[in-house]
Amino acid sequence: MKHISAMLLLMIASLIVGGSAIAGTPGLLGLKTPTGNIQCMIDDYGLADGSYPPILRCDIREMTTPLPPRPDGCEFDWGSAFSITQEDQTGHRMCVSDSVASDRWEVLGYGAVWQQLGFTCRSEQTGLTCFNAKHHGFTLSRSSQKLF
Repeated sequence: MKHISAMLLLMIASLIVGGSAIAGTPGLLGLKTPTGNIQCMIDDYGLADGSYPPILRCDIREMTTPLPPRPDGCEFDWGSAFSITQEDQTGHRMCVSDSVASDRWEVLGYGAVWQQLGFTCRSEQTGLTCFNAKHHGFTLSRSSQKLF
């Protein structure tokens, strides 16, 4: 019986230590809306070496609005990715060659708020609003994408 209790205690301790290690691993902070149409991730890889500050990026899969013109020099996908840093004065539409979509992101239910590394996202049935501590960011939905 002592052997089983000791093994159980060891397993619980391993889960606790392993869970905190995972939570501190760069690139593992993300969310998605209940429909899955919008998914976000904090790019915090630059924190480890101080090369760049965290960036919140959100990708929207389906939009019913026309895209603004593609900027000169954008050779990749345009218009469905948005970002904000902790210091930005407005959100940005991005030219990207990848996606932040992931099955591992938690669903942010309608009416819920997600706060990580100085960013806040609020999920509503009308869309997702994300901003930095200065209240600059973006609101995304199928029918509208607003930068502020």
